[in-house]
Amino acid sequence: MKKNNYFGEATELVTEYYKSHPDAEKYDSNVQKSDIYIHPVLNQYDALSFGKGNCEDMIEIGERAASAKIK
Repeated sequence: MKKNNYFGEATELVTEYYKSHPDAEKYDSNVQKSDIYIHPVLNQYDALSFGKGNCEDMIEIGERAASAKIK
C-alpha cells in the first residue's frame, strides 16, 4: 500500500511527541524488562491502513516476527 505523505508526516510528529513524552521512559523500561520484545516492521502502513485485508497482513507479519524471536 502506498503511504500518504500527510499521514507519514503525522506519524513522524506523533513519534517525536512520544520521544519527548514522560511515558517514553516507562515504555523503554518495560521493553528492557520483557523476556521477548516483538516489533514487526509495519512502516508500509499508516493510520488509514486498518481495513480487513491489511489487518490480516499485519497479523501475518507480526506472527512471522514472533516466530523469528522464538526460534
